[in-house]
Amino acid sequence: MPHPDSSVTAAPAAPGGQPPFHLFLFHHAGGSAGQYRRWLPKFPPAWQVRPLSMPEGGPDWSTTVEQLASTISDQAQGPYALFGHSMGGLLAFDVTARLEEHGQRPPVWLGVSAYPQPAPNEPDRHLMPSERLRELAARLGGLPQIVLASDHLWPAVEARLRRDLALLESRTMVGQRVRTPLCLYCGQQDPVGGPHGMPGWHRLASRVLGTRVYPGGHFYFQNRVSDVVHDIVQDIRRCSVDERPDPCVL
Repeated sequence: MPHPDSSVTAAPAAPGGQPPFHLFLFHHAGGSAGQYRRWLPKFPPAWQVRPLSMPEGGPDWSTTVEQLASTISDQAQGPYALFGHSMGGLLAFDVTARLEEHGQRPPVWLGVSAYPQPAPNEPDRHLMPSERLRELAARLGGLPQIVLASDHLWPAVEARLRRDLALLESRTMVGQRVRTPLCLYCGQQDPVGGPHGMPGWHRLASRVLGTRVYPGGHFYFQNRVSDVVHDIVQDIRRCSVDERPDPCVL
């Protein structure tokens, strides 16, 4: 079952004894909750920020969405938000749609990063030869060259990437729309989820509040974590009735 990063400690209660605000982070295919470790100290201290790890194997996309929705419902007793990068963005969207569909308390805000719409239909990527998979990872960036070039380090990354691509390819959830306010993020030079791939999200959400475009590629945030976290916090605060009663408009 998906679970929060065990290194994250509990945040204090919000003013007035209310539960702390939660933000759940979803990682990209082949990644892990650890990718967000540098982000955590940059969020407001009173927030409970929880990167979620994916299961090691077995469940399909729908099962994973159910498990994530259950984990979030158990963890967040007050208002919360979801943010996901690449595959994680699609997961965050489907979890939100599932929560809304089942009448459960949805997030106050949803952030999707670097995942295009319509979603690409690329079956059996998890079965591609190792060298082609390594070339794909190199084209997207995000991995140190020493990992890509190492026959010792690459296999572990390759196994995670194949697992997550197989999970992604099992997705059958299509046609959902969400009412939760949606913000989009991408890199200007991203060959997969750049500005050209983001407008399709407008058909899937009642309120798309804007797209933030940064210099860089698929992992545009690597050299600007502080800026991206600052923007996420500001975007969430514009939507959170606990912090600002004004309408959520970017």
